[in-house]
Amino acid sequence: MEFAEQEARQWLIQLLDGQEAYRPFHQAVAGLPASYRGAQGSGAPYTIWQLVRHMQWAQHDILAYAQDSFTASPPWPSGYWPVNQVPTEAEWEEALTAIAGDQHTLKQLLEQQEASIFRPFDNGSGHTLFRQALLVAEHQAYHTGQIVLIRKEAGIWP
Repeated sequence: MEFAEQEARQWLIQLLDGQEAYRPFHQAVAGLPASYRGAQGSGAPYTIWQLVRHMQWAQHDILAYAQDSFTASPPWPSGYWPVNQVPTEAEWEEALTAIAGDQHTLKQLLEQQEASIFRPFDNGSGHTLFRQALLVAEHQAYHTGQIVLIRKEAGIWP
């Protein structure tokens, strides 16, 4: 493996951890009272819960594609956005656990994959593990920022 690719792998892992220009997801949801999980900022189309569940489902889909590029994605938008605006405690905990688990799996792929992270997947799309990891990082950063803004607007940001 070339030195540049080793560096790229480490940069992607740092980016996924939120060690760069944005708050990590786990900090954005830490200490969030259950009564605010359904909070929706002014002008925001989704609640914190809907953003969290969307992040979980989208990240899982992107990871599944990285593991098997022939995997079919859920229908848009119903397969990516929950209908309910407030979660049960079990839904909340399951979503947080799944986000952390899938992110851990993606980082393991970046660390352990024998093939180049720049090698296109076999399905002919031209997508690569590098692209998928960037997509997860970008998507999670965007929606994490929305969660932080909703929390700030509600006065519940530490």
